[in-house]
Amino acid sequence: MGEGRVNGYVSQAAVHTHDNAFFEADTGTSFNFRELGINGSWQFSPQVRIAAQAVSRRLGDLDDGDPKLDFALLDYHFYSAESSNVGVRVGRTKNAYGIYNQTRDVPHARPGVLVPQAIYFESIRDALLSVDGVNFYADAYRGAGEFAFEVYGGKRKVEGSVVENLMFQADTSGDFGTADVLGGRIGFVPAAVPELELAVSAIDVKMELEDVASFSPLEVGQAFLDIVANPSTAGKYATSATIEPFVQLLSAQYSPQGWVLTAEYLRVDIDLTNVEILGQPQPDNTTKLESYYLQAEWQLNDHLSLLSRYEYLTFDKTDRKGEVYQATTGRNAFTQYTSGITLGGRWYFTPDMSLTAEYGVFEGAASLVGANSVNYDQLDEDWEVFILQFSFHF
Repeated sequence: MGEGRVNGYVSQAAVHTHDNAFFEADTGTSFNFRELGINGSWQFSPQVRIAAQAVSRRLGDLDDGDPKLDFALLDYHFYSAESSNVGVRVGRTKNAYGIYNQTRDVPHARPGVLVPQAIYFESIRDALLSVDGVNFYADAYRGAGEFAFEVYGGKRKVEGSVVENLMFQADTSGDFGTADVLGGRIGFVPAAVPELELAVSAIDVKMELEDVASFSPLEVGQAFLDIVANPSTAGKYATSATIEPFVQLLSAQYSPQGWVLTAEYLRVDIDLTNVEILGQPQPDNTTKLESYYLQAEWQLNDHLSLLSRYEYLTFDKTDRKGEVYQATTGRNAFTQYTSGITLGGRWYFTPDMSLTAEYGVFEGAASLVGANSVNYDQLDEDWEVFILQFSFHF
């Protein structure tokens, strides 16, 4: 007969900035940040389960609030023994990536209002969260501790033009609309220190520029004049490109009584090949993104927790401050790195209802790249953001 359950959440946030807009065109206070999610699962038998989650999410100009499926899967747990389990999930499955990716869609499961942006880029949340494909998982208990293993592969539709903005800071004539994804994660909890979790994650992604518009001879001539006058506009006229990021993430989380201490280090090798601007081939390029964060959470009592975090991100570890990037492209150097400190806290009115606040002070604006409405040439190097979020789980 089976057993089912349905849960959900709703949140509303206010975001205030006075230097750089937060994924929007304008500074000031904005209420265009809200979430509504409904998830459910049905256990047909000890071996078979189905689960799905639908969300409506507004995040400035990155996400317009249209309903979508975060995940929808069939889970077949085909082997179970005293010290090991093996199974497979098919459908739209969540990606095993780092500490927070599989829980980042639920407000109370996040350490603050947002997950650390140096690792879990909000601009490409959907592509990181899940894929349409297959997920194989296994765990085993041995004398040394608990091992967990996942490997997954499939495709994911990338909505909007966030990838184009990340690569070219422009909405190109085509779209990086589909990502081919192959990834995995190995986790370990040592028996001697059960409060410690260690993990390594890797994801290999490939995206090609699709549905590229054609340009008339007159348009080509006007575009060349535009590029000569302002080299930073060249990305708008890309007619071919292939992006292949290889993601490598090291994670550690230690949870002694009353505390959660987390650190993650990310490296992404990004190959940009087959680039053509108005049909003219461009040199291939490889960059190495590097980022990390250090985070401490303190649970003072059943109602109040505090958060502090330092994070750092650079899009190219050989050009950490973006000077070479600015000299060669004419674009803003500040968009190539971010470092900053976030302080926050969460008050639980009830176990299901909370108010979360966080305040961040940053240098560099790499974490803001992604939205079409952002004027990247006008960004400031130093900026602050304050976010207040109410959330309710049911």
